[in-house]
Amino acid sequence: MPDGMWITKQQAAECLGVSTKQIERLVADKKLECVKWTRPEGGPAISIYPQEQVDRIGREKQTVAVRQPTAEQFAQTIATLVSDIRRKSEVQLRLWLTVREAATYSGMPARVLYGWINCGRLPAEDIGVRRRLWRIRRVDLESVEPVRDVIAQLN
Repeated sequence: MPDGMWITKQQAAECLGVSTKQIERLVADKKLECVKWTRPEGGPAISIYPQEQVDRIGREKQTVAVRQPTAEQFAQTIATLVSDIRRKSEVQLRLWLTVREAATYSGMPARVLYGWINCGRLPAEDIGVRRRLWRIRRVDLESVEPVRDVIAQLN
């Protein structure tokens, strides 16, 4: 066996959090050394990789993951946040909310709100003609205890 610590393709893939196919690509791109090793007892040769190089690639991968966003990405993130705040403030001014708006406002999943409506825990009005279209009074939503806790944390 060559000098130093050597690991198999599967071990290298697990260390880097990638597939074994990606390990083969790193070898093809000459970013990772590969040696064919035959066991002393015989059998087919296996590919082994220097642990030191795998660790180096892992450190480089972590460094790349922490890059600063571009100006365009930053602007997009800010625009999304402003839009979310604007939408939330509009909802706070409305007396009646759809289930989707109530879910956004309260932070509770819509399926939980539907469950509360069906069991009578959350008062709601069905305004639908051919299908159910629920409208929930904002004050009724705020009066449900778990929702009060979530809204208090958000504000």
